Amino acid sequence: MKRFGKSHLDVLFRQVVAAELASAKKEVMVVTGEFSAFSNYIELQWAVRDAVMRGVSFKIYANSFEPGIARKLIQWGCKLYIGDRRARNHFMVVDKRTVTVSKEHPSGSCGDRHGMTSKIGVSKYMGIFQELIHNGKPVKKASGPNPLLEWLSHPVDLGARTDGARIDLDMYYGIYHEDIGHPDAPYLRPRIHPSPPQ
Repeated sequence: MKRFGKSHLDVLFRQVVAAELASAKKEVMVVTGEFSAFSNYIELQWAVRDAVMRGVSFKIYANSFEPGIARKLIQWGCKLYIGDRRARNHFMVVDKRTVTVSKEHPSGSCGDRHGMTSKIGVSKYMGIFQELIHNGKPVKKASGPNPLLEWLSHPVDLGARTDGARIDLDMYYGIYHEDIGHPDAPYLRPRIHPSPPQ
């Protein structure tokens, strides 16, 4: 049994989980709340993606998934399950040989994750996992809007033309906003080319 304590930005937790995922060969089972560690820490996303690319299968039970995260995991081939039943401790079983347990901590918190990795009690946690997914339901597609499509469909007004209609002038003069009221205000001073475009 190997314990890890609380650490700033959950560094110890992240190192332990990433190392366990790097050692995975066949299957990983995860039980979590809102899956915020995966959402918040990019190296855990990389570790899951790398394991998937090595052929490792993932089954993940959570109480909720952010739409963008669920979409990403489904695209990677992970099996997701969602349910109302909460696990007191969150955990991850790797290849039915080790379990990493994150002890109870405030939801969405940072720096409070602590727990252990052990080869003892793996079958107990696998039983909990099976019970949770039996009472939950599979997630086949992400609910909610796709953030990229939303942004492309309803672009933010940046206060300047961004459609490339005057890219030759943009490249020659650069963009300066000294007089926002005038449509040609961004095109005031030479910047890149030695002579203006024809």
